[in-house]
Amino acid sequence: MLARSKVGVFSGRSLTPKMAWEFTPYTIPFAVTVLCSLVFGGYLLYDARRRGWDTSVGSLAVVSLGTLVWAGAALIQVSATSFSVMVVAEQWTYVGTPIVVIGWFVFTASYTDHDDLLSVPVVGSITLVLGVGTVLALTNDIHQLMWATPTVVDHGSFSSLTYEKTVAYYLFVSVAFGVALLGVALLGRFMRTSPTLYRSQMAALIVA
Repeated sequence: MLARSKVGVFSGRSLTPKMAWEFTPYTIPFAVTVLCSLVFGGYLLYDARRRGWDTSVGSLAVVSLGTLVWAGAALIQVSATSFSVMVVAEQWTYVGTPIVVIGWFVFTASYTDHDDLLSVPVVGSITLVLGVGTVLALTNDIHQLMWATPTVVDHGSFSSLTYEKTVAYYLFVSVAFGVALLGVALLGRFMRTSPTLYRSQMAALIVA
């Protein structure tokens, strides 16, 4: 059991009793994201029941599900005061991230008629790399290959979890962002040669 240090950093449970939850500057943004993912996911289900499922609708539903998992875990992580709850919630953000990225990639490739990018080797490779990162995150307590020495930093009005990032962490983030940006690039390229109506739709998707 570790007490608060002079620099306001914790590496375990605080000796001073605290509430289980706290309001932070990140609570509302993540709560809104959770709500939006629920509303959007509900709309997709409603629309699919009327028009039927296709690759675009299915992949967007996957993105909505992944966003719900990621934002929900992030909301718990930033709002909890328990060190163990913070760590577990942080691990679950690595479950939501691959779901969002893969769903987004499939949607953009399908929407822009790049079916060649939806081959088993391409999608399988992305899934494998991100899946390994997720497994490493969920089992990080054993090997600390994704991050090390997690600590809780006291900012006065709220606290936050921080840790030392590893090479595996940066590889995971690089692949995730790279695939997401590839999807944005596909939409951007397709948008330049599309009618005005489709341009506005794709611009909204890129912003979202």
